[in-house]
Amino acid sequence: MSPKSLYALTASGCVAGYAWVFVSEFWHGPVIWKGCLFKQIYSIPCPACGSTRSILLLLHGDFWGALALNPLGLLLAAALILLPMWLLIDAVRRTQSFYRFFVRFDEVMRKPQLLLPFAGVIATNWIWNIVKGL
Repeated sequence: MSPKSLYALTASGCVAGYAWVFVSEFWHGPVIWKGCLFKQIYSIPCPACGSTRSILLLLHGDFWGALALNPLGLLLAAALILLPMWLLIDAVRRTQSFYRFFVRFDEVMRKPQLLLPFAGVIATNWIWNIVKGL
């Protein structure tokens, strides 16, 4: 992936994330989209189910509720705060530190000794979502 593509994709993802959180918090009109497509199709939650509600709980100051609902929500909230700042700093400084980080992270995560524990954490979170009936 080129640096330009990565920066555009990351910026678009952040804009979409902020829009989704904003709509989830403030939209009181008719419901056009109801929850997780994965859950609607398979009748079980996906690993990320509850992430939006987790971020909303965090915005309302309920850290422990957000953590209990889905810890991935906390990671997504951190990403929504840090990534736009990182992209802006790279743009102002005319550097590609985020791109270099991404390339290095991709290299590291391709190693089974790191990828498998990471996948295990995600699988554990997914099982937790299913068990708690999310």
